[in-house]
Amino acid sequence: SPFRRALVLTVDGQGHWGHSFSVWMADRRKGLMEIKRPDYFIGVLFDPPTLIPKIQKAALSATVDVTYAQKLRSILNKAINIHQVARFLRAHPPRTDEALAAIQSVAEEYVLREIRSFRHLFIGTNSRVPLQLRVEGITMAGGLAKNERIMAAIATHFGLPVWIPAAPTDASVVYGCMWSIRPPAKRPRPEYTGPPLPSSQPFGRAQCRDLAWDTVARLLEAGHTLGV
Repeated sequence: SPFRRALVLTVDGQGHWGHSFSVWMADRRKGLMEIKRPDYFIGVLFDPPTLIPKIQKAALSATVDVTYAQKLRSILNKAINIHQVARFLRAHPPRTDEALAAIQSVAEEYVLREIRSFRHLFIGTNSRVPLQLRVEGITMAGGLAKNERIMAAIATHFGLPVWIPAAPTDASVVYGCMWSIRPPAKRPRPEYTGPPLPSSQPFGRAQCRDLAWDTVARLLEAGHTLGV
């Protein structure tokens, strides 16, 4: 990440060594240190991956099924492995948009709650933690890092930049190699693909906004990161 110090979350369906949810402190000089292991198996809620776009679409338009959300919290709080959560989902699959919206809502709730417990480490907060130990940003890795709504919620709630590293399935290196060998004949038109559009706009009619090249240049100059 571009930060000297960052709070790092790894949230995945399987996770490392069976740990689905871990919180780390990252320091450019000292490296990574795991500081908490909530181990809520949130990532399993989004399995299979084909369910993710359906969940995010439902979260834009549907009302959260409160009863289903409470059942999700109950199983997450008591589950000791991913198999228990998976069995619950097989027995109680999210058959409605309201249930799908509940999955998104609960996942956001748990992620934000864990980050909130480390707010005293953030730059700009009223805390006794020395400035040299404060974090400049939040980094998230694992399958849940691809959930745009959770990333937008983190940035909105905590006012810190959020960094998402490239994932193995991004294939950005492959695309870059292909581009260098056979670049496109025409200059591509850039498009805005940032955080989700407001829920007041119907999902089906959502459109990307074109960016002019001078706008791209200004964004880069201001320190933003743009992905192609």
